[in-house]
Amino acid sequence: MTPLIIIGAGPAALSASVYASRYKIEHRIFGQLAGGLMGQTHLIENWPGVESVSGMELTQNMLSHAKSYGAEIESKQVTDIIKNTDGTITVQVGDESFVAQSVLVATGTHHNELGVEGEKEFYGRGVSYCATCDAFFYRNKTAVVVGG
Repeated sequence: MTPLIIIGAGPAALSASVYASRYKIEHRIFGQLAGGLMGQTHLIENWPGVESVSGMELTQNMLSHAKSYGAEIESKQVTDIIKNTDGTITVQVGDESFVAQSVLVATGTHHNELGVEGEKEFYGRGVSYCATCDAFFYRNKTAVVVGG
């Protein structure tokens, strides 16, 4: 049995891994996209303590930090999570099952795409999916917000 299974490989999962390691909590990480959406982001200018960094660079820094404590990300998809009668949790990963005392789900988010012409081609060059992250880039410009 593993004390902790972390599902996801983005900033929250990598941060959780660093803290788990520092507290000497044995854990496994299952995640398919190292860095999550952050790793696909051209420029991040709202990360505390860093004026500007590419998403790929920040991802590499976070991965390096987590790995410096021994973390290994298993690039596998979790297919089921089952709470057992004894209070443990079974995490199904393909044909394998892993039992844990605790599971931290840090699977992040995804973009809600419109599916309109030019959307993919102009992603990061006029098309954005995060008003909080990217509004600064569009100041003093005409913008359209679709969705929530």
